[in-house]
Amino acid sequence: MDRLLSDMLGTAPGEVRPVDAGPLGGIAQCSAAQGALGAMSVCAWVGDDNFGKFVWIGVSLSDAMRDTVTIRSQLESA
Repeated sequence: MDRLLSDMLGTAPGEVRPVDAGPLGGIAQCSAAQGALGAMSVCAWVGDDNFGKFVWIGVSLSDAMRDTVTIRSQLESA
């Protein structure tokens, strides 16, 4: 799973930081990155039967880490 998360984070990430995956379980990680659109935060997760990635442009890493669990929970319960 670490390799999948690493590939999903892509875009020459900085330090990869673990994130609480929340009540849906799995593994989640975030990293600050530099891309064509400038500074960004990238968060990815792998669950038992799903995976996903958020790319936050102009959002701090700490805010992206905080919001990842919330948005993931909303997406998976829809």
